[in-house]
Parts: sequence; structure tokens; C-alpha cells
Amino acid sequence: MAYGEFTVDKYTKALWLMNEDSGTTIVDVTGNHNGASDGATLLVNGGRFGSAWQIDASGEELEFSDHADWDLTTNGNYTWEFMVYPTAMGELDALWGVGCSGDPYFTIFIGDNAAASIADALWAIWYTSATAYLVQASANSAVSLNAWNYLAVTHDGSQAQANRLKCYVNGVNRSVASISTGTVGNLTSNVQLFIGSDEANNNMVGRLDSVRYRVGYVASAREIQEKNNEIKGAYGVMVV
Repeated sequence: MAYGEFTVDKYTKALWLMNEDSGTTIVDVTGNHNGASDGATLLVNGGRFGSAWQIDASGEELEFSDHADWDLTTNGNYTWEFMVYPTAMGELDALWGVGCSGDPYFTIFIGDNAAASIADALWAIWYTSATAYLVQASANSAVSLNAWNYLAVTHDGSQAQANRLKCYVNGVNRSVASISTGTVGNLTSNVQLFIGSDEANNNMVGRLDSVRYRVGYVASAREIQEKNNEIKGAYGVMVV
């Protein structure tokens, strides 16, 4: 394991280092949730720490079966972390997508939203219905193209709905004011997971390295900053 890579702790439900050297299987270090590439291309030694998966077109994604570990409750604590190298960003390109067949859903995106006048940002959307949703975005131009970005999203279920989600880019909390409407509900049935896309094929474009998902834990701003410093390590800025 390379210095700076994510590691397993007692809260880790899944950790995909994406250091495969062949095949289409995405190996979960915890042994719980291996997945499969659906059209994504394996780039051996093309990642920040080793290999990476390249996603370029609609329908390309990493897929994981329905499991209770993907369920989300509004009073739950969660932390998602990604190493991402986007080569283009469009209208909300999904990194993590869970949801039923249709609504509700929870998705972490990078990209643009013209209505909000925010571009090249990190987003998290918890959607129950047209009258009940929570949207949290980072500041404009927070995510860099053609560079490795360490991205983290946290959900603190002890907070009021509008304050539950935070978006961190390269170790810094870049969250802007959230949009909170109605009362969102739990996502606890028929929840399949997509990485690098979502159920609606809103795929990212670029390379995806390590992904870590922790449950029952909200990473602090200090921890995320220290992880960013560790990732940079002797390599300095995260540009390849």
C-alpha cells in the first residue's frame, strides 16, 4: 500500500483502492463488496497511487449489488472519500449514486449547475421528492480539471437538515449555503450502488482511484485536512 492511500478502520464499510492489474472485478479491501466494471477501462499504473478506472461515456460505470450497507437514514453519520482526476466536467457528473428505481436517491456529483451559477464544484444531493430534498455544493471552481482531487462529503445526522452535509475539496471545507426543502426521508430499500455514474447514466469523465465509505462516523475538518497533507506527501501538489 502506497503512503497516503486510504486505510480500513472500524467504520469502513467499503474501500476500493482500485489497484487491479487485469479483469473487470473491483476489489473491496474489506472483502464485503466487490463490484464489476460496466464499460470502464482499467488503466494499470494510471492512478494517483497505482491503477485507476477510466470512465469516458454514458453507460460506463462501476456497479455494486443492492445491499443494506448502502441504506441511508436521515439521523445517520457517513463519510465518503474519493481520489478523482476529471478530464471534463458537465452538468452534474456522478461519482456515487444510490437510489431506488426512480425516486428517492442520494448522489455525489462533480460539475456544473447553470441555475445555481456554480461550475466545477462538488455536490451532494439527498432527494426524496420534488417537495423534499437537500442540496449541498462546494464553492465555484473548487474542483480542478486534469489534476488529482481529494474529495470528501460528510453527513452528520445530529444536525438540522440544512446543516447535515459538507463538501471538502483537497482538505478544505468549501461548502456554500445549502438548499433544504421539506423533510427528506430514509433510503432503505432496493438500493443499488453505482460509482463513477448513477442510475440515470450521469457519468463522470476521467480517472477514478481510491474510494472509501464509512458509516457511523463523520470525519472532522482536521482529519480531512491531515489526510490531504498525507496524500500530497513528498509529491507536493496533486497534479499529474
